[in-house]
Amino acid sequence: LASAATSPPLRLAAHLCGSAVDAVLRGDVSFVTSTLVPLGFRRIQLNATKRNGCTAPLSQKTLFAACDAVPEVEFIVQANDETAELWELKTATTSSPPHQEGPSSSTHGDVPASSSTSIPPNLAVLFDASCGAGKRLDLEAAVAALTQRSVFRDDAQRRATSVGFAGGINPTNIADVVGELRANETFGSSSVWIDMETGLRSGADDRFDVNLAWAVCVGLDAAGWDVDVRRTPPKTLGALTTTTTTRGGGTGLKQRDLPATARVSNHGVLAHKVTLLRDRRTKPRDFRTMLKEITFYLGYEVTATLPTVDRHDCVAPSGLAVGAGKATRSAARVALVPVMRAGLGMVDPLLDMVPNAAVHQIGMFKRGGAFDRPIEYYSRLPKNGGEDCDLALVLDPVIATARTVHAAVQKLKNWGAKRIAVLGVLASEQGLRALAKDHPDVDVYVAQVDDRLGRDGDLLPGLGDPGDRLYGPPEGARAAGDQGALDATVSIAGGSTTNGGGVLHSAHSSAASLSKLLVASSSSDHHHHQGAAAVGEPSPTVVDATSRAVATAILERSSSNKRPRSFSHDVTERAAAESNAVADAEAASSSSTRRAADHLPSVPPTTDGSATATTATTATTATTAPPVEQQQQHPTPPAETTSASTLHDKEPARSPAAPGATTASTDPTAEEGGGAHSSSKRRWPPPTDEPADDEAALLSQIEPPEFTLDAKDSATQLTTHDGTFGSTPARMRWGASTPLRRGPVLATTRHASQRNALGAHAGGYSIYRALAVASGGLDTAAMPKLQLTTPAVQIGPHASWFDPSKIVTMDPWGHAVAEAFAPWLDKGYDVRPTVAVTKAHVELPECKEALRSRRLVPDGAVLSASGTSVVTKAAIEPVWHLPGVAARFGVSERELRDALFAETNSMYPELITRDDVELFLPPIGGMTVYIWGSVDKIPDPDVELTCRVHDECNGSDVFGSDICTCRPYLTHAIEECIKTAQRGGTGICVYFRKEGRALGEVTKYLVYNMRKRQRGGDVAAEYFNCTQSVAGVTDTRFQALMPDVLHWLGVTRIHRFISMSDMKFDAITASGIEVLERIEIPPEMVPKDAQVEIAAKVHHGYHGGKSYKVDAQKLKEVKGREYY
Repeated sequence: LASAATSPPLRLAAHLCGSAVDAVLRGDVSFVTSTLVPLGFRRIQLNATKRNGCTAPLSQKTLFAACDAVPEVEFIVQANDETAELWELKTATTSSPPHQEGPSSSTHGDVPASSSTSIPPNLAVLFDASCGAGKRLDLEAAVAALTQRSVFRDDAQRRATSVGFAGGINPTNIADVVGELRANETFGSSSVWIDMETGLRSGADDRFDVNLAWAVCVGLDAAGWDVDVRRTPPKTLGALTTTTTTRGGGTGLKQRDLPATARVSNHGVLAHKVTLLRDRRTKPRDFRTMLKEITFYLGYEVTATLPTVDRHDCVAPSGLAVGAGKATRSAARVALVPVMRAGLGMVDPLLDMVPNAAVHQIGMFKRGGAFDRPIEYYSRLPKNGGEDCDLALVLDPVIATARTVHAAVQKLKNWGAKRIAVLGVLASEQGLRALAKDHPDVDVYVAQVDDRLGRDGDLLPGLGDPGDRLYGPPEGARAAGDQGALDATVSIAGGSTTNGGGVLHSAHSSAASLSKLLVASSSSDHHHHQGAAAVGEPSPTVVDATSRAVATAILERSSSNKRPRSFSHDVTERAAAESNAVADAEAASSSSTRRAADHLPSVPPTTDGSATATTATTATTATTAPPVEQQQQHPTPPAETTSASTLHDKEPARSPAAPGATTASTDPTAEEGGGAHSSSKRRWPPPTDEPADDEAALLSQIEPPEFTLDAKDSATQLTTHDGTFGSTPARMRWGASTPLRRGPVLATTRHASQRNALGAHAGGYSIYRALAVASGGLDTAAMPKLQLTTPAVQIGPHASWFDPSKIVTMDPWGHAVAEAFAPWLDKGYDVRPTVAVTKAHVELPECKEALRSRRLVPDGAVLSASGTSVVTKAAIEPVWHLPGVAARFGVSERELRDALFAETNSMYPELITRDDVELFLPPIGGMTVYIWGSVDKIPDPDVELTCRVHDECNGSDVFGSDICTCRPYLTHAIEECIKTAQRGGTGICVYFRKEGRALGEVTKYLVYNMRKRQRGGDVAAEYFNCTQSVAGVTDTRFQALMPDVLHWLGVTRIHRFISMSDMKFDAITASGIEVLERIEIPPEMVPKDAQVEIAAKVHHGYHGGKSYKVDAQKLKEVKGREYY
């Protein structure tokens, strides 16, 4: 069997039955995209028969739309008379692939309605009249159905390459079936697949029998997997044409038109080498060699028209001079521009060809989205010289969406290159058309063209990530294409046996044949979700019933979760699911496991005597935040629930190792919610919806900090990248049920590699810190002493702290770092507070005036006779959870990151390069909260709460400018807060640093000038138009983010809301906080020049109550004063 090395490699296939196939046929591919694709399945068979539990209506249009939605998966339709609606040719169906501008934007959930009835390139048909009944394949009838009735009737190539056959195939007749298929002219030399299931079962329990599978492999090896068929060579060898030719089996050539700029080779030897390049089994060394050979050949074509000049000094060995026209030298000035890193593999062969060519690297990478703009991270184009370049040759092995190549070409045009060409190995039709549309003067030279793009913009079938294929993938990354399937399968098959601690593992034997057959084996008639999973080249003597049960258990566990997630979350949850599934499988199939264990090879011990596993481990080092909907079901735990990590009513115990830190219990036997420092007053929500990591395990995962204070001996990093050495951010699971599970916010320069937040503490004030460092006034090694800085009063925790959607712009634990994150402080981490809570006395002239006028009455507790009121106040720095902020605005996180990066003039490149870091400390002002009365009463909806949310106005609030109502409204709110506190309630004023509607004070003053100088004067009708004209927008405060601070305080109901703003009211109520009454500013408190503002705002939607009525006529009449 060692001679079977040329057999196809293992691929994972899944049979969908019952509810799973119903979902796809109703337009829901979420199970495929969220579960099967991440596990590595690339072939999905739809068993749409009643015997297989299918109840959904059969619609070819919906099927085609599902194929378009998941282009990286081959969908196989089980074809028989019952399913004819899916696979029979319809009148309006065309046989050529549709012209796509790009991959489908649907990545999960419902598929988009298909606007075309063209046959998807990833659709295949399995002719199976047996459906598990063991009925013998009638090849003649199946071929007749294929050539006369199927969707591939008019497409000879698809008839030969996109079909399979099943029905009664077993070890005794496999050779005959293969012989019949090879004798049929329909297939010629093409590859077809056969599917068998019933013929591989034995015993009373109807189990899969590996011995029968082995017998099939022996029979196939005897018959030969491949047939040596001489193919007619193409008429023109070596020519580059604008028409790509794809060879079909015995049916001639299928042709398609491409742009005139496309130069596609039809050289047979080159096609052979490209095939080797595509093969995922090709090692990096061979891949590099093959890419050089292909580049060398294509390089001759692209340089064929370069200018030359005659030489007159060439004398042949015969002594004769070589005449003009024969003796030449290249006169072209060539620049090679590889797009790093994959393009670097194409440089050397071209330098061998054109030794004097210049090399100018451009570093770009494409992110996950199909049509996101590429990111340029490096460029070595000289400042001048483009006008002296006769040919700039862009080198990129794969041209998929062409976004990266387009950016490189445009850059070279701006540079001044006279002629530009692109050299690659593979391209997509879409990419070639896009380049031709944008750059009709740029020729593209490639070896082959592929039909389609994946959801992420990758070329299909493609050749994988050429950079990874050239130089190896990053540590821990999954290789491109179906290699991920193998990785996932190894993980599925892993787990401890019951045989004295032995380990089930992948035995790499010479049985390559068996791996092919295992792909087709599944219990599709008995399970709704089942993937036929096997490990590459397993030993034929291992009957691994456990691994099959593990695969099924993982799929069943994963099928309930259809939420999109990040790769890291997916891996963690799959690892946890795997661990549970192994235990389930062992209990369910212990007898089979014991039989399999008898054949297991010995496992070499490690140095400590323990067995060594060859599969992926199931231990997880991270936890994931529970879904929002689950957290909301548990807002408050039972009264008896306590925690060893809770905030304490008394001064927290200090850790000797970290001043200001609370000592956390590390007793691994203690239950969560118990411990010596438990508090019955503050409780955590139960973490029943999170991985059940005990406290000791979580504590053990906290690595010691890496200090990076002295950078003199290291390079200055312009940016960092996720998944690379030096980027190991500390744990951060926003909204987790305990601080230990969530992790601290780390944003100081002290732990550069372990930062889990972008930006810097103190926002814009970090610039002053930099000045202090530069001037020598601040020692960067200084550690803040926080022993005496703990909050003056205790705030929280509240249920909203554990809902990742409720608070996305501040750290709810920011004031309690010493208590919440003691384990990190104990290890020496520099965890900085982002919230400070203190007490103060406030003395305002307006309060003294209110005392004199008897609007306020002193009580000696809230308000003194001198007019001083007692407050609790909290200063808050913004900490943005980028996924949550993006969700608030209904945009993708990618769109938000791009906008933040662009509008800060590229100040924060890690917004682009560090998708693994979800926190951002923006360089904006924070907020201050002033509280009159008891903080503890705020969460009680039955206790009166008065609230104002105020946006900064320096001119009015501090200096008393009368052009707006800001200070009068603020002081009125303070009076109402004092009165509420005196009645036993609580008053809150939140002061946001959003000067000039967050447009800035300069912009605000420019608007003032325009209002006063415009024709007709400062009229209310033009109030908002002036701001729009100057700033391009009327308001950027975006009140959707404002309610977070109220949720941090535990607010659930506001009895009296001191604000007329409709935007603030809408944002608060939309966040789930109830507002009972809205209070407008008394008319007598509105300054004369502020009448313009009030009239304009009320007319445009502000709450006017009974005091303010503004119609269109009054809007025109209200006018402010002129400049003096």
